[in-house]
Amino acid sequence: MDSNMTGRNGRKWDSLSLRKSLGVIVAAMVLLCGGLSAAAMWGCMKIQEGLREEHTIWLSPGDGMYYYTVEGEELAGIVIPADDIAGAWGNSGEGGAEDETFAGAAEWTGEEMFLFRAAGYASILLPILILTAGVAGAAALFYHRKLKKPIALLEDGIGRIGRGDLAFVLRYESGDEMGRLCRIFEQMRDEVLKKNQAMWRMLEERRRINASIAHELRTPLTVIRGYTEYLLKNIQRGRIDTDKLMETLSQLKAASERLTEYTESVRELVSLEDLEVHPEAVPIGPLVGEIREYLKALASGSGISAVLTAEQEAESCLLDCAAFWRVLENLMTNALRYADSRIEVTLHSGTDCLILTVRDDGPGFAKEAYRNAGIPFQNGTGTDGHYGMGLYLCRLLCEKHGGGIEIGGEPGGGGRVTAVFGGRLGA
Repeated sequence: MDSNMTGRNGRKWDSLSLRKSLGVIVAAMVLLCGGLSAAAMWGCMKIQEGLREEHTIWLSPGDGMYYYTVEGEELAGIVIPADDIAGAWGNSGEGGAEDETFAGAAEWTGEEMFLFRAAGYASILLPILILTAGVAGAAALFYHRKLKKPIALLEDGIGRIGRGDLAFVLRYESGDEMGRLCRIFEQMRDEVLKKNQAMWRMLEERRRINASIAHELRTPLTVIRGYTEYLLKNIQRGRIDTDKLMETLSQLKAASERLTEYTESVRELVSLEDLEVHPEAVPIGPLVGEIREYLKALASGSGISAVLTAEQEAESCLLDCAAFWRVLENLMTNALRYADSRIEVTLHSGTDCLILTVRDDGPGFAKEAYRNAGIPFQNGTGTDGHYGMGLYLCRLLCEKHGGGIEIGGEPGGGGRVTAVFGGRLGA
């Protein structure tokens, strides 16, 4: 029970804002310093009062004479006639001759006078010292309880980021301003890490694309160079007839056309990477209706049935419609190339993402396709004008929406491609 109470109190303390925490600490210190100051002043006053009482001389009546007394003891041999009391001291007592009457003070020693004066100074200085110590203690307590740990965590995090280390997590569970600052810092670190990872992936992907471009360019250029050298060598010597010449020129033309198509694909690749998307709120109902009409027209022209299943959890979603239709058209184009008789399209509208899945009943993806999915110039041969740009375009547009693509299915069991707009795959 005690540990639970301590834990709850600790959580309540951590959830207090810096202003409230400082106010609580200052109020507690004011009460503590006030009590200590009052006790110190009271102690000093008691010391002075005791010294005064020890050295006060009173006149005590006896046999018509008054004797000097100190602390109730008569001072032997020191008497004064009663008739001289009033004239000597100007005070004969309020209660008559039987009352003691204040007379004066006995002589103080040097040590006693020092102690009396020290107590007087202490009654002034001690409250000041206690207040100063209280302020310093309040500041130290506030720093230790509310600032020390988050500042140390932030300093360590900033240092690690400065050294290029982003593989850490900054955790500081508190509801005050420093807790919010640490959470904002952690969000910033996470965003920087994601952007760096995306940049590293992009650089690696660019390296692979450049290698693919060099490989793809080498083939048509080698063909063109070989046929050109063949023509130069044989035309001058008259060793080539018209039919062979026309055949060679035809091969040169085909190689040059392939090179032109490939160059256009590279140009499109560059333009796709610079493409910007502008998501806006799109109602799901009308979008589903448009997709049904599109699939109906597509099926009537291809002879392959296309069925749409809509799973709606939200009324609208943030989407760039132009980008969405480019993704859908590319996925349907790929599915039509491989489907035997049927294509199934599923549209799931979640609260924070839109998921589009296209399945076909064709041969499915080859094993290498899983590794190279969405990488240009990897899954296309170029012989039919395709260079693997379709899935790359889909992946790029989905990532610009904060999502991505994944492919599934087994060879011989049909192919499946899922495009996520917003959210994360596997979430």
